[in-house]
Amino acid sequence: MEEVRTIDSKSCKEIYVILNKLGLFYKLPIELKEYIEKNQDLSYEYDFNIDLPLIYQIDNENTKAYISYLYLKYINDNEDEKNILLRKYEKNEKVYQEKLMEKYNPTNIFNNKRVETIENTSNTDAIINYKKSIIDKIINKIRSIFSKK
Repeated sequence: MEEVRTIDSKSCKEIYVILNKLGLFYKLPIELKEYIEKNQDLSYEYDFNIDLPLIYQIDNENTKAYISYLYLKYINDNEDEKNILLRKYEKNEKVYQEKLMEKYNPTNIFNNKRVETIENTSNTDAIINYKKSIIDKIINKIRSIFSKK
């Protein structure tokens, strides 16, 4: 039950409320049920309406991920539906990884930054503000003292 240790208290409360109202909490393993009951945020109030679609009632992305995991691993008994969900999750992960690769491609990461810098300076007149360091200021002050005499 290592995956259980990562559920935050707010998500525990939301999972507990949702699965209890849907009558699915009993399908979870005992250790997981105990963890969720024990670690839920008791000061957090979560209202779940069984008549509205679930997707519109969960704002917390962690809760969405946990519920989809719990549904896939413990609640859903239909193997065909599990396979469909697994394919969908794999496809989503592949798209996500491709987007990450485009954004953080190790071979192009430096090239992209250089192009952006060149484009930015060529499109506008670059104004360079030279800020003198403290040492430069001290040296200039000393020079000004000696040049007055």
